[in-house]
Amino acid sequence: MMDGMPKPPLTAPTTDLLAKPNPAVITTVRPDGQPVSVATWYLWEDGRVLVNMDEGRKRLDYLREDPRVSLTVLDADGWYTHVSLQGRVVGGGDPPPAPENPPRGPRGTSDPQ
Repeated sequence: MMDGMPKPPLTAPTTDLLAKPNPAVITTVRPDGQPVSVATWYLWEDGRVLVNMDEGRKRLDYLREDPRVSLTVLDADGWYTHVSLQGRVVGGGDPPPAPENPPRGPRGTSDPQ
């Protein structure tokens, strides 16, 4: 483990970055041990990261087999500023209903560019 890496609770600048609709990359682990990274959208809500995955996503199958996950959130204003979170997926089951018009693009726009 590297010195200087924050542990929960997260600092205010970290949670501020997570609260913005920044681009992110999620990494899961295939059954053969190969990591798989893909771009994703997320929400930071009540100290938790929420990621929407429909039933057709392979990464959902991977997470059911191995709940280890990594999420790197990149500051849209400068990608040298980023937050990487590692942990295990918790929860699941039936998700709450999706909002009618969820933010999907940079800075909350509906244009994913």
